[in-house]
Amino acid sequence: QIQQGQGSVARYLPSPRDAADAAAFIEELRALPDPVLSPYAPYALVQAGKDPTFSLICLWDIDYKGGPYYRFAQRVEDSLQERRWAAIVVPNDKLGYGLLKHYGKDRNFSHLPPDTVVGWEVQLRQIWVPLSTRDSNP
Repeated sequence: QIQQGQGSVARYLPSPRDAADAAAFIEELRALPDPVLSPYAPYALVQAGKDPTFSLICLWDIDYKGGPYYRFAQRVEDSLQERRWAAIVVPNDKLGYGLLKHYGKDRNFSHLPPDTVVGWEVQLRQIWVPLSTRDSNP
């Protein structure tokens, strides 16, 4: 559409404030201890110089009983139970896979990334950390 003159690229360009917010968010993400899980936005980890993780949408694609890759999806729940990640970055407490049982919300990000322009509207807001074994819900 833009190539044919039917739209404007302006709505896709970050404002100076959006750019500053994004940079501050990435710096805050960079400061988290490794490893970090960011299934809603694995690309943010790469921008912060960290190892990427799987994306949630890919996990959902394989997480169905009877599917050929279902056992791999179950490894995510095992990993949360093992407290594999030092931090998990999510928009809310709805991830599932044992998040509420094995991790606790540590804090909200001080700097939020800009709103999504295209695609799935999700904003990373929360940082969760492993609960100690004694703190876990039975």
